[in-house]
Amino acid sequence: MIPVHSTHALPGEAGNIPKSARHVHPPNPKHEQAKLAHVHIHITNTRPEHVRPLAQLQQIVFPELAPEERFTAQKYLKHIELFPEGQFVAIAQYEGKDIVIGATSTFRTNFDFDHIQHTYLEAIAHGWLTNHEPDGEWLYGVDVSVHPDYRGLRIGRRLYDARRALVRKLNLRGEIAGALIPGYVHHTHLTVAQYALKVWQDTIHDPTLSVQIRNGFVPKGILYDHINDPRSDHAAVLIVRENPHYVPSQTSEETQPYAIQALSAADTVTTSVVSDKTSTAAANAPHHAKAAAKNAHSTHEIVRDHARGDAAAVG
Repeated sequence: MIPVHSTHALPGEAGNIPKSARHVHPPNPKHEQAKLAHVHIHITNTRPEHVRPLAQLQQIVFPELAPEERFTAQKYLKHIELFPEGQFVAIAQYEGKDIVIGATSTFRTNFDFDHIQHTYLEAIAHGWLTNHEPDGEWLYGVDVSVHPDYRGLRIGRRLYDARRALVRKLNLRGEIAGALIPGYVHHTHLTVAQYALKVWQDTIHDPTLSVQIRNGFVPKGILYDHINDPRSDHAAVLIVRENPHYVPSQTSEETQPYAIQALSAADTVTTSVVSDKTSTAAANAPHHAKAAAKNAHSTHEIVRDHARGDAAAVG
């Protein structure tokens, strides 16, 4: 067990959190099959009493990320303040205790598909999610995390389902995220775009992107120099899951219908693997020009799966 040590007087933290909620390293039900049937897991909105265990979970699930790319308890509190309905936590009831075992964070945005290049830190406002736009038409999936001891129980899918339900409830256009591709480290003879295409074509399995595709996401382009992850050469795949139930507002100004194609074989030799609405990285910003020239084409829930199953994803 990893106890929570409170060093800040955060609302709902030490002194107020039940002892059963002050741990994020739960017993491993996979090694105790006889007890597995007694583990009840439910998804609910994140509350202040969850933030300290969630901050510890970030360190367990995302050890390779830079400290500034992981969320602290204070940052989780800010997420709840800005967009409470967009934050979800998975709770396991194990031997009479409520244990935080997973979570996903999101914010609303009016994403610019004409200029897709951005870094993870830019998107999440260095972890505070202050880029949240209350009228945003897209849900930006920041991450999905599941404790390693509880992977394989479809908890990640349930967290994605909670996000899907929120998108429909709020009548948003859909979800976007930056999917990490940890499996790329084994295929560096390919460019990042070529690798993403082969995962989309189901000829290569990626621990993160393949899971996202099975959950209905479609790869749209490559985000270069996106996040601190040497396994993927610091790149991520822009993925989109549209809301089939979206109803355009009668009061909003509708432009051309949103439509971007998935990756195709031609995309591996051209300057773009996204829609005709998306420009290349070199055209978007000077600090992305080097990365764009490197692969000569553009093929972000960051999905931080970390090659461990259904458990962790940035997006």
